[in-house]
Amino acid sequence: MPHPGIRVATSPTFDGRLAEIDQEFKDNLKVLVPMILSPENLVLKKINGEKVKVCDFVQYCKSYMQIYEGNELPEPKSMLVATAEANNLAAMADAKDVYVQLMEDVCGGAKPYLKTETMDVEHKRVKDKAIEQFEKKKKMGGDEFSAVYKEQLEKVTLDLFLKKLHILV
Repeated sequence: MPHPGIRVATSPTFDGRLAEIDQEFKDNLKVLVPMILSPENLVLKKINGEKVKVCDFVQYCKSYMQIYEGNELPEPKSMLVATAEANNLAAMADAKDVYVQLMEDVCGGAKPYLKTETMDVEHKRVKDKAIEQFEKKKKMGGDEFSAVYKEQLEKVTLDLFLKKLHILV
């Protein structure tokens, strides 16, 4: 890529405005970006042998950014822990989505009123399915590490249930 221009390189107030970037750089960018992002050039990302969805990839990036905030390189163990954390958070988010969707099927929208006892039974059934989803997902860090995220999932599903119950009452 050619140099983006002297204003970009030297101006402390440069804020990304296209007008301040040299035309040659912009022209080359128009070639580079489609080349990089064309479907035939995209490679499916995997972590721990599992396909990584975009929302999961964002979680991995956030975890890595926290590690690199300091002025020193992180320990390799920190990277492994960050990857395991992001991996477990992604599994938890998938399981939460399962819970929300299944509860929506039970009592969302224009569904008829359900007794509190019935709602409680459905919550437990759906929570178990969400936990099953969490457990079947390949995770890093071992069972002890994942137990923390499983507990968080149980708390999240209970909070969602109580909010739903409050709305219905």
